[in-house]
Amino acid sequence: MPHRLRQVNIVHVSDVHFGRNHICAPDAPDWANVGLPDLGVMIQHDIEQRLAANPELGRPPTTPLIFAATGDLTETASVEDETEFERAEAFLRRISRARRPDNDLRSLFVVPGNHDVVFNETSSAERRWQPYCRFYNRLFADARAAVSEGNAHALTQLHDRTADGYVVAEVNSAFYVARGSADAERGQIDNRALEQLGAQLEELRRRTPETFESAVRIALMHHHPVLMPSLVEPGRGYDAIANGHRLLRLLQEFGFHLILHGHKHYPQTFSYDPDYAWSTKPRTPPPLLIVAGGSAGSSGLPDGTRRANSYNLITIKWHPDAGHARVQVRTRGLQRTDEEGAMAPDQWHWTDYAFKDRLVRPFDSLPATVGEATVLPPIGSADDRDRRAVYESTRGNMAVAEVFPSMCEGQAYEARVWIVPHSRNPENVPVEVTWNAGPKFERRRVTATDDPKFCATLSYWGSMLVEARLKFCDGQSASAFVYARIP
Repeated sequence: MPHRLRQVNIVHVSDVHFGRNHICAPDAPDWANVGLPDLGVMIQHDIEQRLAANPELGRPPTTPLIFAATGDLTETASVEDETEFERAEAFLRRISRARRPDNDLRSLFVVPGNHDVVFNETSSAERRWQPYCRFYNRLFADARAAVSEGNAHALTQLHDRTADGYVVAEVNSAFYVARGSADAERGQIDNRALEQLGAQLEELRRRTPETFESAVRIALMHHHPVLMPSLVEPGRGYDAIANGHRLLRLLQEFGFHLILHGHKHYPQTFSYDPDYAWSTKPRTPPPLLIVAGGSAGSSGLPDGTRRANSYNLITIKWHPDAGHARVQVRTRGLQRTDEEGAMAPDQWHWTDYAFKDRLVRPFDSLPATVGEATVLPPIGSADDRDRRAVYESTRGNMAVAEVFPSMCEGQAYEARVWIVPHSRNPENVPVEVTWNAGPKFERRRVTATDDPKFCATLSYWGSMLVEARLKFCDGQSASAFVYARIP
């Protein structure tokens, strides 16, 4: 059914770090800041250009466009000087205006990072959270209920946007951050916060079970929930989320598709899909795809010859009937240096640093064999003529297809079709293939010069038989067929 397909576009920024280490601050405190760019303006303009230039990012406003900021908006979260939070507020308001002149903050989701907490070993929890809660309440004054500094646990909360096809869980992993404590470096979410989040999820699922199951489910947090060797820093260890295993279990229980986080300034994408040998539960939820954001605005970046400030443009398509999600992550990097060193700020520009296209589906997505097949002796050559005739007519060139959720608006699946040669004899390789899926589809013609695999893409709603019309150098033609299914 068309209404059960869900697609969401996400702008993911992290670790902006307004303060002394921000990239748009002067190189020295006593230098003028005239002529330095505004990071929010740069990102807003780049978002608008990318969404206009890339059809695979969806077609807003039909596809929801949301903004996710995963912590460390500031450098010091100073109680006395709230300039950092004021700049962070202006930044978030600016980027969320991309394609939205009304600046609707219902589409903006924010979690705090360790730098957004007053890092003082003697301060109480209320004092540690006072600047952030002031910022939060100003930012969302017309969109959310206020959160007091004495109730920062409430920053872990669920946002029901099932009417728009998605649900967002904001997780406060920085609640216990304080100098001199075990949480000085790591994140943590306690059992009370997990219980409250679980209760909110259960209530939403109970109240609207069909819309909940068809919704894209996204979780935001600052610290990384999985221990990854690439995230280890000398002297700091893994500093991941304490109680992270319970958090991940809760998110999997409620079928979350995507986790966005920051903290290490190291952009990467990976899946979390453990299959517990002691568990008797059926594996029905898909794996969690975890996207670690880089730093959008800090001058402190990990080592690497291509290191750059960055943000992510993400599109997720969820097909609930098949249990498949497809996630495309485009990382945009800010070029600030060239072979001669630092570039003038007016020469900075965004460029594509990476594009990841991931299919997320459960292990049991293929049919299981129910019973043993009857074993028969090999067929005789005389009775194998029909199969051999197919080889001969196509000269050993077989049409194959892989199907996964389509990123085209209003379509269910994409069939990626191509030709696999059974032999490597150059005389038997086609010079041209025309793909035909029937009267409702535009055909695709691919030459050997275009692509030696003759690959093409067809987006479709229902299953279809696809013809590959093969043309050879001697002028002869033949047809091969492949069936594109609905998983």
